[in-house]
Parts: sequence; C-alpha cells; structure tokens
Amino acid sequence: MTKPKTFASGDLAAFRGVDQDALKFWFREGLLLPSTTEPGKHRRFSTEEAKIAAVLGEARVQGLNVHALRQLAPALRKAQQFRVALRARLGGEPSPDQELSAISAAEKDIWKLGHDLDTCTGGLAIFCDDSEQWRGSSARGSGARAEVYFNLGPILESFRS
Repeated sequence: MTKPKTFASGDLAAFRGVDQDALKFWFREGLLLPSTTEPGKHRRFSTEEAKIAAVLGEARVQGLNVHALRQLAPALRKAQQFRVALRARLGGEPSPDQELSAISAAEKDIWKLGHDLDTCTGGLAIFCDDSEQWRGSSARGSGARAEVYFNLGPILESFRS
C-alpha cells in the first residue's frame, strides 16, 4: 500500500494568495490541520488540507477577511469528510449518481461541494447570510448579503492526476 501524499508548508505557499505568514496564522488559528506534528518534524499536510489551503488563498485574494476564512475552512473540511463517509458507507467506487441517490435533498449541497473539491472541478460560491455566517456552496444566487464566486478548476489544477 502506498503512503498518502503529503505537502510541506513550502508546497502550500506556492498557491495564489498563500504565503508563509498566512500559513503560520492559519495553522495557529486551526484553519489548517497538519497530518504531522511530531516534535522536531516539519508540518506536513494531507491532500485534503492542501486543497483547503488553495481555496483559502483564492478566497483571500478575492478579499474575504479572516472572519470569513475561519468559517469557510471547517465548511470545506466538513464537505470533504461527508463525501468520504458516504463513499465508505456505499462501498467500492460508487458513481456520482449512486452517491446522490443515497442522500437526502438537504445533503446535496454539501455533497456537491465535497465532490467538486475531490474532483477539482466545478465552482465555489462563498456567501454571507443574514446571520453573519459565511458558508460555502456549489451554486450561485444564494440570495445572500455578500457573495464571492470562483472556478475551482484553475485553483486545484495541480491536484489533478
């Protein structure tokens, strides 16, 4: 079995909108969760966390503040974890149609966000609702007070196999 690929901080700093200072801050604030934190070892990040860093960097370039990033990072992580758990529950390599047929209508948006992050395709709308909560969605036009939309393809290009 091959060891999962991990990324060093320097790898993440190559993404648009990401630099060493931002990474240190994001790590300290819990926005990024390293897979390696052993004493005397450099922090390493999973592919999933590296994708979150790439999206946070783009969100930062688009003008989102730290408050928004603090809410966006866990939303992205939750979407990734939802899809991993769903695929494990269904077993094997289910098709997107099989995955969609196994979830409720209320879960479709979180599934779509997780799917788009996993496949490095689609778009991401980040919006602020009336309760001042920033959320991620795969659809535009949420009726939100503020919204930023960008295409995940170019942002996550380096993750495509």
